[in-house]
Amino acid sequence: MRAIHALMLLFALACGSLAAQPAQPAIIWDPSPNYTSGRSGTTIDSIVIHTTEGSYAGAVSWLKNPSAGASAHYVIKEDGSEIKQLVANSNQAWHATYYNSRSIGIECAGFANQASTWTQGILPKLYDLVAWLCYTYNVQAVHPSGTAGSSSAQPYTGVGLVGHYQIQPWNRSDPGPHFDWNAFVAQVNARLNPGGSNDVIVDNVDSGFKVNSGSWSTGSSAAGRYGTDYRFAGTTTGSASAECEWRPNIVTTGTYEVSVYYPAGTNRAIDAPFSVSHANGTSSYAVNQQINGGGWVVLGTHPFFSGTRHAVFLRNNASPSVVLADAVRFRFISAAPAASAPGGLSATALSPTSIRFDWNWATWADGYWLDLATSPADLTSQTGSFQNFNAGASNTYTWNGLAPNTAYYWRVYAVNTQGGNHGFPTPASVTTPPNSGSAPVISSLSPDPVALNAMLTINGTNLLGATVTVGGQAQVLTSSSATQLVMPLHPATPLGTQAVVVSTSQGTAGSSLTVAAPAAGLPAVNGVNPDPVRRTELLTISGTDLSGASVTIGGAAQTVVAGPNTITLNVAPATPLGTGQLLAVTTGAGTAYASVDVLPAPGGASGASDTGGSCSTAEGRSLSGLGIALLLALALRRKVRKAP
Repeated sequence: MRAIHALMLLFALACGSLAAQPAQPAIIWDPSPNYTSGRSGTTIDSIVIHTTEGSYAGAVSWLKNPSAGASAHYVIKEDGSEIKQLVANSNQAWHATYYNSRSIGIECAGFANQASTWTQGILPKLYDLVAWLCYTYNVQAVHPSGTAGSSSAQPYTGVGLVGHYQIQPWNRSDPGPHFDWNAFVAQVNARLNPGGSNDVIVDNVDSGFKVNSGSWSTGSSAAGRYGTDYRFAGTTTGSASAECEWRPNIVTTGTYEVSVYYPAGTNRAIDAPFSVSHANGTSSYAVNQQINGGGWVVLGTHPFFSGTRHAVFLRNNASPSVVLADAVRFRFISAAPAASAPGGLSATALSPTSIRFDWNWATWADGYWLDLATSPADLTSQTGSFQNFNAGASNTYTWNGLAPNTAYYWRVYAVNTQGGNHGFPTPASVTTPPNSGSAPVISSLSPDPVALNAMLTINGTNLLGATVTVGGQAQVLTSSSATQLVMPLHPATPLGTQAVVVSTSQGTAGSSLTVAAPAAGLPAVNGVNPDPVRRTELLTISGTDLSGASVTIGGAAQTVVAGPNTITLNVAPATPLGTGQLLAVTTGAGTAYASVDVLPAPGGASGASDTGGSCSTAEGRSLSGLGIALLLALALRRKVRKAP
């Protein structure tokens, strides 16, 4: 695994520096009266390139003249020093006859038959403007082939970056034979896609989209949608009754701009409640879905860890009639630095064969590896007694199966897709105690029979540090002492008469009980995801008969969205921390119990850019070869041995 992380780092280095989204170029508003209001529900899917066949000043003057019967959205000056906008993008300029409703028209000052038109003054400004428009309106940055027929009776239908000559070949030739379409498309895409494969778009038909609760219908008639269709849910006042999510698979740990796409309409919510789960917590946004449809509307810029830990959520507690769920884009802005070294390392010997290790969150860490050895030399060289364990996104791990009366040297490696650093404890080692004491004894089991998701209590002696299985299924203790073990019966425990085994370092004790299914109508919890979960992070509880449920974790009340089979909640900041926190799901029929490990709130990306954009009214525009070889050698040199 360490080798894989290092190879990903090499890939990132080889790709070089990655820039931000296309910026809107400086534009001067100089309105023309020559336009048609609105777009009659048509989505912008094309940008048409023209030449003015005259000077910049003359073209602007003429296109503003009511008698001209013509206009364009933008005119670019010969040397690129100025861009004027004559018609709002939401309206139709009169520039390309039957293409007006679906396109944006750009006039470039100069002549179609003169190579001197295409200077390094005007071209970069054209590339910048078109890249920004493609980004904002989701126009494909391609140059389609072909032209219309010999008359308007045989219209052109190409989508993307189009020449005026393709739409009206019978009387137009611009932008002319000297315009380099290949360079144009390449330059626009270079501005559009600086993040390369790091950018992620999740549409409502993709595997990263999921309905968590409530009823979401499918629609395909509204203009301005992304792809073939979209989902929508009726709104409600008070608590939300429907929720969906877009969960990206982030390739590179770093900062991403998050945008949403939807078809606007007069019955849409003016305060659609989107929330973004990211490396620094959760940010909420109210989006007016009556405006700015058919383009990317920026929510904000946030840090994200790699993988599928984060998501965007939409709920239906809004007004007026419906909220729309279409597409979400995670646009790569910059890569995170390598994860910093974790601090606060501490270790506690729990028994002759187990040690609990803890450490603080490290900045920008995707996850952690715990390294262990019985000598400093083995720890450094990763040989001999060296072992390690991938703790994932957790900052604690209890290592079982160790030798009694043995000193263990250890360290923690924080890592992300760009690399990582080791943190070291003081003192450098921890010693397990020698074997002593007696084997565990079970004196009673209560209740018997016991239902799945019910609380099971085991009384006895010598139970400290015990683990429990029922029917071979490991159980999670929510309370333990030398004389009593308490746990919610795991939902995967087999039904019927099952063996109960209690194990400590001193031996095992056995008994049996009867496991039953929950009574009809009682809530049942089948899964909790993720586990462990951090404070403020989204938690999903799956099961049956969950409608109207309330939830507590470690005794702390949670704010939930509950459907018949799914409950979602953001873990309350006051929820107790630690492993095996008791999770209680209560309805009018009864309570189901489970457990979850609770970690501190996300804070591992502190110092990263984390800004939100106003979305109610605004548009979404908002190593050398030797070094690589050395890193590769180090990556391949590292040995990995799994913990028992």
